[in-house]
Amino acid sequence: MDKKNLLKRAQLENYDEREEYIKLKSYKISWSIVSFVIIGLTIFKYIHGNFYIDFVILMGAQLTSAAFYTYKNVPDKKYYLITGISGIITLICGVFVLLSQYYNF
Repeated sequence: MDKKNLLKRAQLENYDEREEYIKLKSYKISWSIVSFVIIGLTIFKYIHGNFYIDFVILMGAQLTSAAFYTYKNVPDKKYYLITGISGIITLICGVFVLLSQYYNF
């Protein structure tokens, strides 16, 4: 194909690689900031003797979902599958710990 046909085809696909890169970068930055805020709030609640497992569950959910999504798109990396399964087990335990603060099991 010549350059004109390639350009027309790319314009018809309506895919902007730069826009996708910017979106990905913004999600990474925003999740980094959210992670730091959650870690800070967890430390603050821990120092003041408040219950903090809710923030730990939020961080675990984010990390577990990222591990499974990565494994889905990069299936030859078993590390992500093991991380995702470990994360689910940890989340289940965290939910039970959270519920035990309100109910006696």
